[in-house]
Amino acid sequence: MKILIASDSHQKSQVWMDALKKKYPDMDLYLHAGDLDDIPTNGWKVVAGNVDRKANRKFPCQQIIEIGKHHILLVHGDLFEAKTRIDQLADLAQKEACDIVVFGHSHTPLQEKREGILFLNPGSLIRPRNKTATGFMILDTDTMKVNRIEATLGSNGIVVGPHSV
Repeated sequence: MKILIASDSHQKSQVWMDALKKKYPDMDLYLHAGDLDDIPTNGWKVVAGNVDRKANRKFPCQQIIEIGKHHILLVHGDLFEAKTRIDQLADLAQKEACDIVVFGHSHTPLQEKREGILFLNPGSLIRPRNKTATGFMILDTDTMKVNRIEATLGSNGIVVGPHSV
């Protein structure tokens, strides 16, 4: 199964989410790890980020999603201290019997496997940090292969490829 993972699209969420679904219509699941607009989510599973909570948007703070034999913990990440975030997320994932954790907040992509748990942060769609590019991830749960796709949003939709920040 294929999952498209995005986060931190802020005020461009509707445009990004629609463009991603149009460009990648064959995904089995679309996940957004928070900080988006108060918009209809059009089939996306979403959680509230710090910006969403401040704006009183009605998204859950976390979701557990079962897809095939995998259990995914979807959170924004801001409720966990930066220096120990992965450790805290690992504890929560183990408590909830999740083998994949998807989170955002840092605007910096991360892919790490620890103690049998795959941690994925796609980075930001519009405000990358730490000299990274804007982008998202696609996870194939059959092979557990993760692709981070650098992309920008052009007037005709998504432009995929390496971009300077």
